[in-house]
Amino acid sequence: MPLGLYLSVPFCRTKCTYCNFASDVFSRAVFERYVDRVCAHIHSTPELARMMGGRVETGVDSVYLGGGTPTVLDSQQL
Repeated sequence: MPLGLYLSVPFCRTKCTYCNFASDVFSRAVFERYVDRVCAHIHSTPELARMMGGRVETGVDSVYLGGGTPTVLDSQQL
């Protein structure tokens, strides 16, 4: 069964008063560290699943970027 991914990008230019996502306004310096950690987690997930007796589906049929305003990241980070 294909996998659907939700990747939180918790960065915003301004925080909307009605928003319930775990997001906020951060300096651009935080963006790269966050992206690096998300990528590291993605790469280590298959091994972690294997150690726990499971496996991760490798076929991905959808990716949702949300939780903030993903377009605050530059194209390389996305």
